[in-house]
Amino acid sequence: MITLIKEITTTFKDYSGSSIIMLLFVVSLIYLYFSEEDKGKRSILIYGSICLLVLFFCPILAYLVMNVIFNDNEVYYRMLWLLPVNTVVAYSGVKLISTCKGNIKKILLGTLFILIIGTNGSYVYSNPTFLKAEN
Repeated sequence: MITLIKEITTTFKDYSGSSIIMLLFVVSLIYLYFSEEDKGKRSILIYGSICLLVLFFCPILAYLVMNVIFNDNEVYYRMLWLLPVNTVVAYSGVKLISTCKGNIKKILLGTLFILIIGTNGSYVYSNPTFLKAEN
């Protein structure tokens, strides 16, 4: 059981990488929880994401997926692809910017948001396993 939990957390750390996008995702979920009033958007963006995270960290589901159903740990990693990370971060950023009063504040906050996201990632072509398409 302990090795399974270690494998789950290692998989999540591998998915998160060295970027802060998952931190932004959690902060965005908290912000949307308190600010979003539309029930449809709340259910899809907030409750759906939380349910997927709870399911991902459930050791019983992890055991079933990794050992019984697929016999492969890589398939379990792909469950994280279901999380709407970019959508939630972008939507919460736009929502936060739209609540500001004054164009200068909106421009500064938007620029700050773009800088945080833009400087956070890594250059895709620097990965040795990535190959450019030849066609």
